[in-house]
Amino acid sequence: MVAFARDLVERHDATDRLSRVTVAFTFVAHLVDAGPGAPIAATLGPLQPLLAFREGPAVLLCALLKGLGERARLERTREMAFVRVALELDDVARLPPHARLLGDAPAACLEIPLDPRQARTPVGFLPRTVRDVLRRRAAHR
Repeated sequence: MVAFARDLVERHDATDRLSRVTVAFTFVAHLVDAGPGAPIAATLGPLQPLLAFREGPAVLLCALLKGLGERARLERTREMAFVRVALELDDVARLPPHARLLGDAPAACLEIPLDPRQARTPVGFLPRTVRDVLRRRAAHR
């Protein structure tokens, strides 16, 4: 998985951290739209069946990001699974205007959500229902 992730990033000339995260996110989201039977999905080898499961795209994205050395973790709610990726302060200024940091992350950690369930989902966006769930969880900690 590490070699695959590095090859993916090199092919797209993703030289900085945020572009590497975006390349991995876009790749997985487009794989989901193409479906597990698409020729591009065959590049995943034994991980290809993950695309057929509800949480599979998030698991695959998390594995790719970890293979690239990112601080990523899987988060689950009843509604969906997504990936939380830690960012540096310099990365935040380069995020698209619609991206929202996760408000329930510890104060010392800046995190952005990635929802790879479809290619049209933008970086840093979660449905309001999921954000509300995360807010309630944080309030109970």
